[in-house]
Amino acid sequence: MRLFVAVWPDEGALAHLEAALAPLRGALGDLRWQPRERWHLTLAFLGEVDEARRPTVRRALGDVASRHDPVGSVALAGAGAFGRIVWVGLEPRPSALEPVARDLARSLREKGFPIERRAWTPHLTVARARSATAHVPEACEALHDYAGPGWPVREMTLVRSTTGPSPEYAVLDRVALGG
Repeated sequence: MRLFVAVWPDEGALAHLEAALAPLRGALGDLRWQPRERWHLTLAFLGEVDEARRPTVRRALGDVASRHDPVGSVALAGAGAFGRIVWVGLEPRPSALEPVARDLARSLREKGFPIERRAWTPHLTVARARSATAHVPEACEALHDYAGPGWPVREMTLVRSTTGPSPEYAVLDRVALGG
């Protein structure tokens, strides 16, 4: 199964972002806008994991969560791109979630999972370009000054993703920060 660990924005943050994206969806139609139910911030991507290793992942999440208190407030803000992917970032910078993501990556690596070593860039994917000539720069410019409402982060989730034309996410475990 294909797994990742994520944080999901609260309802107020999702609604605010959805309203900000509404005018862009029609104006920049050559982008594939991601549905709201997929909007998340990935803390760690594990890739393909054998079902037998899921308890190991769960223990790593529990250990990390016990070492970190809930985060008082983060907010979606700004925008950028990774190639054909348009994303919205996270405030404050550096992110209050960065220590959690760094600890999680270290813990999972120690347990033998191939977690990337590059610096964590908190982002929420909002659109994917269909072609190299799509409106990625225009979308980034339109969202450059975006600032959403803050929300507290109280948990991490372990998520299974199914790839294909319509990817699906299923939350397998929820782990509260602060134990």
